[in-house]
Amino acid sequence: MQDRSLTAIDVEWLVSKDIKHVVDIEQTRLFDPWIESDIRSRVATQATVAVVARDRDGDIAGWCLYSAEPHGYLIIRLSVCIWRQRRGVASAILDYIRERMEASQTRFWVRCCVPEHLIEVGCVLLRTNGYISRSMFTDGGGPDHWQRPHAGVEMILRKGW
Repeated sequence: MQDRSLTAIDVEWLVSKDIKHVVDIEQTRLFDPWIESDIRSRVATQATVAVVARDRDGDIAGWCLYSAEPHGYLIIRLSVCIWRQRRGVASAILDYIRERMEASQTRFWVRCCVPEHLIEVGCVLLRTNGYISRSMFTDGGGPDHWQRPHAGVEMILRKGW
């Protein structure tokens, strides 16, 4: 866990005016960037929560979409602005979700599917924040196929670890 006072990152709920900035961040992704309609449709579902990470100047440095499942949370998307990477933005978002889990009486884990092309950096980030590898997968099909890439590693953080 990273000390947020050093990174000066504030995590808060995404509001409508933030979507333009989130789209800008998505357009810097090398693989599978979401467009505005993708973001709006996924944020509009009842089971999802979208948050943004603001830097010291109030600029959006990253964002995350996660869903509440019966006993935990699933991180669907986590993106950081390319020129603000490696500055604690993703860790601040992961800490925010961890704090929600720790405060909950009904949520006991957070899981994230890391796509194959991000395994090296994604697994290091998640392991640094207390996650462990749960399983590898090669087929992203099924009813939640947009939440899970075609191949990668599923990482999990359990309450009390």
